[in-house]
Amino acid sequence: ARYAFTDDSGGYVFEEMPVGDYFVCCGKPGYFMQDAEATVVEDGVTVLDFALNSKVFGSVSGFVTDAITGEPIAGARVGLRPVGGAAERSPGDPGGGGGYWLHAMTGSDGSYLIERIPAGEYQAGATSHGYYPSEPTTVTVVDGEPAEVDFALEPLAFGRVEGMVADAVTGEPLAGTHVALWRSVMDAGDGAG
Repeated sequence: ARYAFTDDSGGYVFEEMPVGDYFVCCGKPGYFMQDAEATVVEDGVTVLDFALNSKVFGSVSGFVTDAITGEPIAGARVGLRPVGGAAERSPGDPGGGGGYWLHAMTGSDGSYLIERIPAGEYQAGATSHGYYPSEPTTVTVVDGEPAEVDFALEPLAFGRVEGMVADAVTGEPLAGTHVALWRSVMDAGDGAG
């Protein structure tokens, strides 16, 4: 592979290219990538111009609070995932955004802000230690317009298991006995894990 960068006029050049067929890819942050094919012929100049479409960006902000007390939750993670994912989008589709997650952590007041999000539709969700994860929420990001999504997380319910281990015949306590506990298969899908 060979690389070139455009000058102040937007021009680029690849010198002394061997004759043959080439795949050319062009991109810049903030723009959708574009590709093309070019054929280099002997003693010839192949002109290949690109017109890149700029990406449009928006932002998502909001608050994460405790659903019972209404108090802000600091350190909660808020994530966005493009609806459909990258595999279902064609190259250059301005509604893209790729298959990655965009995320932010809440501050001490429970607020978060995710900026420079490519325009499109996303599933938003929030998680925090000690709380059930939020249900996915669909949010549409539009060029230059902030979107707001708030989350009220339900606290996990906690209980206690205790008991005693003894010899079945003598009834004497058995010190140092290993006791294990894990979630039952029937209960594993409720998201509290």
